[in-house]
Amino acid sequence: MATNISNGKLERIAVAAVKAEANKPSSLLIANISEGDKGISFDGEILVFKDHSESVDSLIGKVPVQVKGTLVDSFSQGKRTFPLGLDHYRNYYNSNGVVLFVVEILKTGETKIFYKQLLPKELREIIKCYGEVKNQKQRSVTLRPLSETSLDAVCRRFIHESKKQPPILIENNPFKEDEFTSFELTSLTFDPKRKETSNIFEHDFTLYGIKENLNVPLHLARIHSVSTKLKETVVIDNNEYEFNLKITEEPTKKIFLIEDSLELKYNVNDTKMNFTIRRLDSLATQLKIIPFLIDLVSGKEIYFKNLSFTFGKVTIKEKHLLEELKNLYSMFLKLQKVFQKLNVDEKTKFGDKDGEFDKIVNKINPLVHMILENDYRKLKIKEPDIPIFTNYQIGDIQLIFFYNPESQTKLINAFSRDLLQKDARVVIGDKSYPYSPYVLLNKSALAYGANIDFEVIKESFNQFDPFVSELFPITNDFCLRCINAYDISNNIKLLELAEHIYNKYPVDAPGKNVTSEFIVVTINRLQIKLRKEGRLSDEEYQQLINLRNFSKDNLEAQFCTSVLLESKTEAKLIFQRFEKSRQKFYEGLPIYHLYKKLIE
Repeated sequence: MATNISNGKLERIAVAAVKAEANKPSSLLIANISEGDKGISFDGEILVFKDHSESVDSLIGKVPVQVKGTLVDSFSQGKRTFPLGLDHYRNYYNSNGVVLFVVEILKTGETKIFYKQLLPKELREIIKCYGEVKNQKQRSVTLRPLSETSLDAVCRRFIHESKKQPPILIENNPFKEDEFTSFELTSLTFDPKRKETSNIFEHDFTLYGIKENLNVPLHLARIHSVSTKLKETVVIDNNEYEFNLKITEEPTKKIFLIEDSLELKYNVNDTKMNFTIRRLDSLATQLKIIPFLIDLVSGKEIYFKNLSFTFGKVTIKEKHLLEELKNLYSMFLKLQKVFQKLNVDEKTKFGDKDGEFDKIVNKINPLVHMILENDYRKLKIKEPDIPIFTNYQIGDIQLIFFYNPESQTKLINAFSRDLLQKDARVVIGDKSYPYSPYVLLNKSALAYGANIDFEVIKESFNQFDPFVSELFPITNDFCLRCINAYDISNNIKLLELAEHIYNKYPVDAPGKNVTSEFIVVTINRLQIKLRKEGRLSDEEYQQLINLRNFSKDNLEAQFCTSVLLESKTEAKLIFQRFEKSRQKFYEGLPIYHLYKKLIE
């Protein structure tokens, strides 16, 4: 047997191998590839047809090809590289791409074909980076074995993608990325249906921007991670846990994020698993997560049903960890009792970010001791001798309590019906009036109080007349506070509360003597309705026009009615007539929120 094969024979063997693939009965291809006189950078073309007729009208397109034969002692496993001069890349680019074949040839004559589809976008990147910037003379490309696909599929994908990459569009992209209506990611080689091509991290992708029917190639990319969300049943021994799961796959690891809280990291190479509680999310989440973790660190096998994925038994070096988790679960069970006392939904989000676990836990412990054990050593009150509403913050959860220094149970739910039995009053001058204690709630408490009970507040206002003339400013101020709180929280119950209170004011105007109080209540009722329904009725618009006409000398009524009538220019001109101090005052009122939306 000969030990050397001439270059000419190597090329003929290589071309014959490619032609043999084209001539397979299932292929709709004709390979016109020269075995002798070869062109510059190109050895020929492969014609691709719709059917076996090979007629003119069944021709889909032509694929330019270059074939290289190389003698090897053994075939490459997986992918291989091959160097090409930069001049070749330029010629390929000017011809709208090429399919490069490198055929490995054993001395026995056996062959193995590798391929690389080189499209204009990738060619331009190679030329620009390695030719124009780095001034290199050659650059290697990576080729995949043809055995993982078929020559027919390679050629069809090349034709389909090359039509979307005209060099003129690559060099003169007329669009900015924010002008595209959508984006598309494609690969010439990735095929999840075949095991050999299903590893998404091994393939090149092209990102296209789509505008109407035009696809514009923007970037070449490699996928570094893939995320999927699903409902999953996780089994440990006979215990089943239903979780919302986000799985992120990377080349060497899998990351499982359970209930947006618990993160499990699985290293593919050494099969090690680590876990971290990234955030608490909610009490309901922790009441699911912690028992699962206790099972997990007990060294039991974990099975993900839908994913058909199994973790082996987990070995935990920290012997104290199991005890810590049991203590943590006990604390959350106590917090559950606290939430039940306060009528707080267990699904309420703590709003904590990554790394704030300990910070939130350190706020939960004192609360549990105060409410369940009457341990107030960590309670901080500015004026400890005065009964007052006070807030307790756990992340984004704001709990509202009533503090009574005279009681053994110093903190009670601010919306306990026991408070309704107490004689709350306001003193104006030398007179005392019954009133709702909830007038002391600030805007933040109204907007974010997790345990707020609007029915209790309404009931407290049902026990007296909130519009006795001396009480009108206090009541109106509280209603405006509710509307302001709605504008930051979007809780419709705040508008319903203010509306409930305003409905206690006499409906009809007192004859022709329209009072300033009547004007205020009418404007505020209508701005509540505008927030709730998005528009007013014709009758209500007429009511506003009548008010405006009646209040020609009242600049502030003119401003408010103009805002509600959506008279942008008029409202703006009137607001500019206010003195600076009055403008500042109005910036804190809910009508200003509507005014800003109107003029923006």
